[in-house]
Amino acid sequence: MKELLKEIKELENKLSDLKQKATEYSDGYKYEAVLYCYGSRTEYTFKNEYAAQQLCNDYYGDNGIVHVYTTNPNHTIYNPGGDVAVINSSTAAKLIDDDYEDDSDLIPDEEDFLKRLKED
Repeated sequence: MKELLKEIKELENKLSDLKQKATEYSDGYKYEAVLYCYGSRTEYTFKNEYAAQQLCNDYYGDNGIVHVYTTNPNHTIYNPGGDVAVINSSTAAKLIDDDYEDDSDLIPDEEDFLKRLKED
């Protein structure tokens, strides 16, 4: 039994390492996510669809809501607890611009975000 548990732990560690590598891989698109959970709002930037999907899997509506904004027009993100919006590169550049002094300007709220999309 000890050997079996040791092997399980080794496999869990290997799987964790592989998931981390998958999260760091860049597929060439931008993925911005906003998580609303128990009164808090947290913003995430991902390099690939896998990482964005993992957040959506963790927060599926009962325990939080995730909205994902991506430049990937062919994404397959399933997000039952929120929305997924495809945005163009120039809009993404405005939203993700590193020159923002205050990160709260990234995606302040959905209404402002939609207004900024229409201006583009």
